[in-house]
Amino acid sequence: MHQLICRFLPDTTLTYVNKAYCEYFQKKREELIGKQFVVLIPEEEQKQVQNNILSVQGSIANSIEHKVILSNGEIRWHKWINIAIFDENDNVIEYQAVGEDITAQKEAEVKLKKTTRELVVSNLESFKILENNPIGINVLNEFGILVYANHAFCNLFGYDLKELLYKPFYQLFPKDENSFYSNLFLKFYKNDEKEFLIEKDILTKSDKSISVLMQGVKYFQSDKSIKVIMYVVDLTDIKIAKDNTEKALEHERHLNELKSRFIMFVSHEFRTPITVIKSSVQILEKYFDKIDNAKKLSLLEDINHASNYLVTLLDDAVFIDKVETGKLSIAYTPLNIKFFCEDIINEIKRQKTLPLNINTIYLLEYESFHTDPTLVKYILLNLLSNAIKYSNGKQTILKVRTYHNSICFTLADKGIGIPDKDKKFLFTAFHRAKNVKNIEGIGLGLVIVRQAVNLLKGKIMVRSKEKIGTVVRLLLPK
Repeated sequence: MHQLICRFLPDTTLTYVNKAYCEYFQKKREELIGKQFVVLIPEEEQKQVQNNILSVQGSIANSIEHKVILSNGEIRWHKWINIAIFDENDNVIEYQAVGEDITAQKEAEVKLKKTTRELVVSNLESFKILENNPIGINVLNEFGILVYANHAFCNLFGYDLKELLYKPFYQLFPKDENSFYSNLFLKFYKNDEKEFLIEKDILTKSDKSISVLMQGVKYFQSDKSIKVIMYVVDLTDIKIAKDNTEKALEHERHLNELKSRFIMFVSHEFRTPITVIKSSVQILEKYFDKIDNAKKLSLLEDINHASNYLVTLLDDAVFIDKVETGKLSIAYTPLNIKFFCEDIINEIKRQKTLPLNINTIYLLEYESFHTDPTLVKYILLNLLSNAIKYSNGKQTILKVRTYHNSICFTLADKGIGIPDKDKKFLFTAFHRAKNVKNIEGIGLGLVIVRQAVNLLKGKIMVRSKEKIGTVVRLLLPK
């Protein structure tokens, strides 16, 4: 049959039809010109055809398949290719279309689908032996189309069998990976390989991510056709267990490394205070009657300072061990903010190891708040001790301010500050800045502070400039 050719306006009004067009619809040219051809199309398809025409862009042709109604009421299938014609202002003035009757082709497709479905039913019968297998199994044809899936496979991905049948297996993968897995399957199907393996995280129907191992195996049927049987194993629990094991081993390795480094640093740090205590005691024992009271008092202060430092080291060790092993319990209790802060300052004063110059500022909307006093004491003692220790007698400001749902502690000093290159290691165990020189410490104070802050679900922010000073802001929930 000759091709049908026509021209029409954007509203589908015909302006030209060729002889084949007239003969096909058994109408005279004057009966068609000036009429909208859309009336020759079933009503339920008219909107789709109109939208297709309007979507024609530039010189790119559009094609569409739709039904038409002949004068005797017979329904036929057509395929049309439409192209737009523009005026000098690039406005569409008309369309030209070339069409052909594809009814025979459509009928052949229907027959093919029917035959395919019958073959699938036959295949389903032959694969029913796989139905109760606990492993997820599906069967694919030469195009990667799923022709069978057992209960375990459907349950694994959350689909009904009817949602999976006659659809490509790669629909289970993300859309941007469809082409890759389609090509992978077709390449496997055509080559001499007998099986392939895919380990992949896939989303189920409910968007839950699961890890699966897919093994595809070629199955040669009696009619010499080849199917691919895919066995799918859920690796999610195994993968989670593996990840948890690796994390536990890494944590254990980190813990052992931390303990080893702690023992090394502490054993080194213990030597100085123990030497001070031992030498001071020896002097007192040997020359007690020969030295004046001022010297005796100085030696006793040295012993006291060294003892306090040893206690601090041991407290740090116990605290870190409890945090790392998950044995540290949090006990919330109400505490008076001002009294609590003054007690901490007085405790530092009693140690008499640091020159004190602390200015406290309280901006309180309420006097008490619920928190763990032990953890907050650890935090403030460390921060205040650091501010005083690295300020060489210069003033340290402690400002405490309450908000509706939180309390903020700000400590500002004019000490040695933190060099820029050391800031990234601020909360790294055993790291000490290069400018601390001979100031005692093992680099655990801020590590303990951050762990305590995390346990209290708070935040800590540090701003510092070398030779200018440091500002630390601690925000804790009320």
